[in-house]
Amino acid sequence: MLDDILKLCGITLIGIVMASLLKNRGSSIAPYITQITAVIIFSTAVAALVPLIDFVRSLAGGQAYSSDAVSTVILASVIAVIFRILSDLCKENGENMLKNAVEFAGNAEIILLCLPVIKDIVSVSTEMMKL
Repeated sequence: MLDDILKLCGITLIGIVMASLLKNRGSSIAPYITQITAVIIFSTAVAALVPLIDFVRSLAGGQAYSSDAVSTVILASVIAVIFRILSDLCKENGENMLKNAVEFAGNAEIILLCLPVIKDIVSVSTEMMKL
């Protein structure tokens, strides 16, 4: 795991240095270096997620966890990432009010998605208190 983190840091630093040097020299291939670096980082990150996907599948197959709850957590995580990217895009373009609205909408969507799981947790907790 530490090796993967160090590799990603190294790839990122090399990409930044190469793109900066080429930009300073007026080269038109600097954006391509950045894009290639981003593709390498994304593909490495996706490959690193394979054990996580296997773990989630094992949780969904187990009796102790509801597959609906596991899929809800996964979907909530995906929604959080998507809205984070949207928020960052808004921030980078100077749209702070839009950024705040996007963050609020993302949080609201996650809460709405998780309501059935929260209801199940409250139900189980109530039953345990009665014992």
